[in-house]
Amino acid sequence: MTRARLEPVEPDRVAAERLLARARASLEGAQLEGLNAEDGYGLCYQAALKAMIATLVAGGARVSSGAGGHVVLVDETSRRLSLGPEVTDRLHRMRRTRHGVFYEADEVSAVELQAALDDATSLVQAAAEAVTRS
Repeated sequence: MTRARLEPVEPDRVAAERLLARARASLEGAQLEGLNAEDGYGLCYQAALKAMIATLVAGGARVSSGAGGHVVLVDETSRRLSLGPEVTDRLHRMRRTRHGVFYEADEVSAVELQAALDDATSLVQAAAEAVTRS
């Protein structure tokens, strides 16, 4: 089995800015009235993913294909943004919950959705600040 790993790439601030714009759009979509909690949660996770990828792209890295890619992405982004273990744990929980929603038809509560929205919003903001500094 191929395991995902971090690979060096040419830093690309333009691509990072595009990813951040898409992350913000996903956050807006997650808050649309009438959207069910599971779809909103999925959009929060997409926003978080795009922000994490933007952080790496701006810093000259990407996660290779292979098993565990999202785990590597969360861990490396958390390290680069100094998010701390509590936030890292919540991002990993978001990853697992999103998996359950998409593949096992799990439900998401309004409280879980709000927590995902709060964490994804904070992550997008932290990523934007990191991209600006790059």
